[in-house]
Amino acid sequence: MKKKSKSILAIVLAILLVIVVAISLTTNILFSRKDTPKIFGHYIYLMEYDTMEAAAGAAVATGTSWDDTSAAASIHQHTAVIASAYKETDPIAKNNAVLCVLAPDDASKDIDSDRVAVRRIYNIEQDETGVLKYYPTTMKASDVGTEPPVTVDSILGKCSYESGELYTYVKFATGVPGILILMVLPSIILVIMLIVTIVRASMGHDDEYTFEENYDEVYSEDSYDDGDSAYDDEELGGRSPLYRPSEATQS
Repeated sequence: MKKKSKSILAIVLAILLVIVVAISLTTNILFSRKDTPKIFGHYIYLMEYDTMEAAAGAAVATGTSWDDTSAAASIHQHTAVIASAYKETDPIAKNNAVLCVLAPDDASKDIDSDRVAVRRIYNIEQDETGVLKYYPTTMKASDVGTEPPVTVDSILGKCSYESGELYTYVKFATGVPGILILMVLPSIILVIMLIVTIVRASMGHDDEYTFEENYDEVYSEDSYDDGDSAYDDEELGGRSPLYRPSEATQS
């Protein structure tokens, strides 16, 4: 019973270690290819700047006016912003928080390597050719109306929510300490467990339990049933005690 419990615990531990390694490896692969990867129809953007945070009591741009009640819509620094991929069936409106690729002549610094950043739509206009122009802005009053417009092709998705925990995990998992703890160490433990299993199997540790089962089977009471007994009377007589009460009574 103890051996069976240990085997189950070992299997559970191995499965957990494999899951940890798989998740960590996937995270590193995703963020090594792009700063803002896409997975399962959602983008993950690591917010490294405070440009989308509104100061206490500050106003937030909504179209051509200011709305003090929208200050709670800040997107905070050091969070992972989750944006659902843009769909034409879900049109962009003013004040929507979007993940977009900024125009080449945009001098903003809070961008990743692909010029992707989080912005709110300040205004939407249509040019002389009928193409819609989306004017992005940060939450800073000095930036309102200063950034060049982008087209709908530059909008990657709508921001759904932010997560500080996800940001912390990604930063840790993609760093050297995280790689050592979440990938290298579990891999070493798995290799050691595999080696121990192979060594125990080669040394025949399972044979002793098989012997116990065979021993119980051979020397059970069924082995001495009349007719099917593996031992005849002569063999049993050679093992019987010298003193027989029945013979002593007759004499």
